[in-house]
Amino acid sequence: MINLEVEATNIASIIDKPLSFPLKRRIIQSIITARAYLLRQSIVRNRNIPSECMQTFATKIEKVKPFSIYYNSAYLNTRRTVNTIATPLKLDFDTPFISVTAGVAGSINFAHSDLNSLQFNVNTKFGGKVGRYIYSNERVYVYHNHPQFMAAPTISIKGVFENPLDIVDYSGQFRYSEENFPMNMDMMTTIKDMIRRGELVIPPDNKEVTIDGDR
Repeated sequence: MINLEVEATNIASIIDKPLSFPLKRRIIQSIITARAYLLRQSIVRNRNIPSECMQTFATKIEKVKPFSIYYNSAYLNTRRTVNTIATPLKLDFDTPFISVTAGVAGSINFAHSDLNSLQFNVNTKFGGKVGRYIYSNERVYVYHNHPQFMAAPTISIKGVFENPLDIVDYSGQFRYSEENFPMNMDMMTTIKDMIRRGELVIPPDNKEVTIDGDR
């Protein structure tokens, strides 16, 4: 974990500018953007993701009307996250999350699907026995008829996220803060080196942060 405000002060000295409040906000946003960029590069190149950059949290779910998905002539039990879910970085095979689970000790697993293939997935020989989830409109929809799932008040999501500051847990509170930001010092050192080499330029105003590799 790092303190973004402390690191913003350090970067202000690197670029030799007085740390005003607007500059601090731009530096912090630049750090978050660069973190997501480096993680995307790691995913594309099949490199290991630092454990500090993988977040796991529980979030409340509520019953909603199914998307007309039948299995054995019955609707699949459908739940949706109460809160919106922070934007994930897509992983291998375009899956949005590392895992989605429910039940005691995560005993119920959900496989990723999409709305177009969900009907097919649940009506194959074994498909109806496997939980499915889709990520749509910033929420996770989960499908299963397992008795434990029907009574579960939450699901657990593990993933890699664009901005961990957007993660809200089951209590409705933000999981992380600028003083307790999930990132290791090796990545922070890489970002500082990118600034020194001119690959990451702190914008002079509220313009979008650009990284040399994105141009």
